Amino acid sequence: MDRKCLQIPVDFASRTEFRLLERAIGKPGVAAVLFLYLWRALAYAAENGRPGALSRDQSVLLAEDLAFLELQDPIALLTTPNGFLVLEGDGYFCPLFSAANKHLASDFVPIQRQAGLARGVVMKRRSLEGVAQQQSLLLDPALFKRPDRSPMSPDEINRAIMLIKLLGGYLGRRARLNSESSPGLIADAHRADRAYSEDTINRFCSWLYVQRQSHAGHPGLPETTEQVLHDFERYVKAVEN
Repeated sequence: MDRKCLQIPVDFASRTEFRLLERAIGKPGVAAVLFLYLWRALAYAAENGRPGALSRDQSVLLAEDLAFLELQDPIALLTTPNGFLVLEGDGYFCPLFSAANKHLASDFVPIQRQAGLARGVVMKRRSLEGVAQQQSLLLDPALFKRPDRSPMSPDEINRAIMLIKLLGGYLGRRARLNSESSPGLIADAHRADRAYSEDTINRFCSWLYVQRQSHAGHPGLPETTEQVLHDFERYVKAVEN
């Protein structure tokens, strides 16, 4: 789908929000004008934000664009219970626009590319299997302890090391020195590997790649493998949302 194409639901005029908007205005055709101007404003806003979000400043500009209609408060008319916007923080949000125009998000990934990224993670995993096994022989066995302090199995050791290397690669980090492998890092990797399926971890790696490409330098993105694994549950939730 073209990132510049704006999707308008075919049934927008039959939706409850639109019919209430028409009733509140009482002038034939004006509701359609409001709807189309709102959609255009939301499309512009989505270029630098979340599809469907409209800041307070952007709503002021939209109201100025609608001045020719001579309505007392067009933004209030567009806000529930009469319209398509809901209050969100200091601004507004349009659930219908968000659902119809996800492709306008800066980090949107088409289905075809999602499949390619997923295959890339699987291939990366396979390439690391032998490397992880070799590195495990170079590390102190005392590093590899389960929460109950019993020794990890060879498979658990290999999977923990592979996860650390996998995440490091998607974070764009240099190869990790053996001396940088700590008990805490190994324990966090072991916990993440046991708590989440391979598919979930793979989807997280794809998400991390896209975020780093779309929002390079964003303070909310982790920079190290330690950061990711220490708070892995929170990052996985970000992917699921």
